Amino acid sequence: IERLPQVQRDVAIALRATYGRAMINGPFSILVGTNRPEPTMIALTDRKKLRPMIAATSGDGGNTVFAASEESAIQRVSDTGDVWAPVTGNPVIVQLNKGIIWKGLDNRLDAKPLRIEEVKA
Repeated sequence: IERLPQVQRDVAIALRATYGRAMINGPFSILVGTNRPEPTMIALTDRKKLRPMIAATSGDGGNTVFAASEESAIQRVSDTGDVWAPVTGNPVIVQLNKGIIWKGLDNRLDAKPLRIEEVKA
């Protein structure tokens, strides 16, 4: 947070103060699947990358996306096409019929301008 520009720092501090108890801390790699609003898979690793996460597409043109702690686990079930390691704390998001929404190779906070707007009651 200390290295962020002032506007983003203010947003990050406000988010941490509001949602701090919901923050996942410690070493983890998780895969989450949901069917709402569309069938979606999200792969996420901790902010310090204490647990590994590799993502890959199938070698048949990328019709299937995999995520695992090791590339060898993915190669065991399919020939691989594109293989990558997501940036720490950034999700890999894949939706059915839409493909890869986010590869997790860029920091999402850098891609979006953040600001705090005062809500008038």
